[in-house]
Amino acid sequence: MPMPFCRYLTACRVLLTVMVALLAASSRAAPEPGLMWNRTGLPAVFPLQLRTPPGLDYRVMLTPVDDDAAALAAYAHGGEFFRVLVPPGTFNVSIAAGREWQGEKRLFGPETRVFDLETPLTFRIRGLSRRQGHVIDLRQALEDAEAIRTAPQGLCQTLRLAPEDRWLSVPGPYPDGPDDRIPRYEVRPRLC
Repeated sequence: MPMPFCRYLTACRVLLTVMVALLAASSRAAPEPGLMWNRTGLPAVFPLQLRTPPGLDYRVMLTPVDDDAAALAAYAHGGEFFRVLVPPGTFNVSIAAGREWQGEKRLFGPETRVFDLETPLTFRIRGLSRRQGHVIDLRQALEDAEAIRTAPQGLCQTLRLAPEDRWLSVPGPYPDGPDDRIPRYEVRPRLC
């Protein structure tokens, strides 16, 4: 006659096996579209936009030209609008495409297609108010890897009076005197 303790151990082993399988499956679940990680420690303020055909998912990785360590990774669903902000610098760009995400090391498994841009992309400030970024068009790349197109994309910052409560009160030069009023502005980014 089996002991109740043995049944308990068997149930625990089954439960543990199920939990390990669920954890392994969840670690390979496709990430949400957007920034996966930024290891530069710098603020991400420059636009990078992807134009992709539907049917595949994409992982974009930026690596500084003077370093082998990846700086940033982002994930996109094919056919959907995708823009991510990246830190300043000049980066080599590698894009992996596939159907079923299998994690950072395996990417999309044996079906992974990798596209490396030949020319590094530079993200920087131009002039006083333009953040220079890029658009990468992969819509024809699946048929012809040479058909990857890149174009500059800028975000311009403009100042305008704030729509409501346009005035800020600031302390005047004298502690007991009236407050001074100055106009309140807001910074608006727009594509340019």
